[in-house]
Amino acid sequence: MRFIYNIFVKLERKGKLMAKLKTNKAAKKRYSLTATGKVKRTKSNRRHLLANKTKRQKKSGKVQNAYASKTCENTIKKLLPYGG
Repeated sequence: MRFIYNIFVKLERKGKLMAKLKTNKAAKKRYSLTATGKVKRTKSNRRHLLANKTKRQKKSGKVQNAYASKTCENTIKKLLPYGG
């Protein structure tokens, strides 16, 4: 184990290894990437206080999966460097 660690340290000093990017945990919980690269999200207003909402409101929010808008897509992908 120590031997492998020493190799890692030597490669890191030479600049051969790239630093790992951190995934934003808040974004990981809210978004996921599809196989085609689209950003999938869950619709809002479906968790609680459903007794006060009309049938129409509840039905329109029934679909749990929706896609993030194109304008936000690049920002979300930067927060999820390894696909979330």
